[in-house]
Amino acid sequence: MSGSKTKRLRWIGVVLVGASVIALATLYVFREWILAHGPGGDGVLGRVTTSSGCEVVLSQRWNLQPFEPYTVALWLREPGEAWGWCYVGHEEHRWTEFALEYDAELEQVRLVNDGVLRGRLEC
Repeated sequence: MSGSKTKRLRWIGVVLVGASVIALATLYVFREWILAHGPGGDGVLGRVTTSSGCEVVLSQRWNLQPFEPYTVALWLREPGEAWGWCYVGHEEHRWTEFALEYDAELEQVRLVNDGVLRGRLEC
């Protein structure tokens, strides 16, 4: 190989390595930002108290994983009792269209997400 070709191949190698380092650094920074900030946050989505004093709270928590984004749970407490936990799902997308509906006649709380009944609790 001539000296010119060797220099050109060496230059191409340096450019490729540099571009790879920049791409990996960019992906790392993006990943760290996502892990630190999440796509929508955690917290209490809704709360309802029944006529008997039973409290029901709907929460979501981001799992820091793209394929299991959120864990959704119900928290329940009868008057004077400790809080209890009820699993709803761990592979959920962020809940934005939801409702905790209390039916006083049936003494029942219904959990609805995107127009679909996800569960009922009798309190």
